[in-house]
Amino acid sequence: MAQQINLHTPILLQPVRVFSARTMATALGVLALGLLGLTGVLLGHQHRAAQEAQATAARQQLELTQLRAALAEAERTADPQALRQELARLQEAERQWHQARQVNLHEMLPAGQGHAELLAWTARELPPAVWLRQLQLAPDEVLLEGATLDTLSLQRWLARLASRGDLHSTPWRELTVQQVPPAGTSRGPEGSSPPLSTGGLPPGSWAFRLRAARHTPPEHAPPPAAAPGGSP
Repeated sequence: MAQQINLHTPILLQPVRVFSARTMATALGVLALGLLGLTGVLLGHQHRAAQEAQATAARQQLELTQLRAALAEAERTADPQALRQELARLQEAERQWHQARQVNLHEMLPAGQGHAELLAWTARELPPAVWLRQLQLAPDEVLLEGATLDTLSLQRWLARLASRGDLHSTPWRELTVQQVPPAGTSRGPEGSSPPLSTGGLPPGSWAFRLRAARHTPPEHAPPPAAAPGGSP
């Protein structure tokens, strides 16, 4: 009887070697060499970092020694009495400077016409229908920007402001009144004055800007400019 042989039986097939002993040894050798190289690089970086740290520590120690020597020399040669006298002189100079500044401010702004007085008057006399958005005070000028729902109240308040006597109201340096247009419409052509800021104001209200000169005592007024072509 004929015998059948299955050629696919594992015991009869040639074994397939994926990783031989030589290949594995070569791979391990390459890996070992790579690890040795990386270790050498890391050791080199660590050695350089240690050298830099030592140099920095030595430099800081030298600076600390020099600083301690300078402090010891200053304590040995310093005169406490002279230091106290110098401190008292500086404090007295600062006090005199503050006094001179206060005197100059009082001379520039006479009694009743200072910033605090004008602010208090504005808060007291401002009508309910008028509100301010910006108030700038300078020794020679006042700038007011705001809005109103009643132009008649604004006119009456400006008349009371002009009657204070500390502002040049004839004429004002600038008085601009502009109605806030309805939403979605553009304003008309602008004049010579800068446009008023109407952001956040209700349509139909009136925005205004007032710029007025403040009275300055004659001794602090700027000298008049020389006329062109005049004699020196």
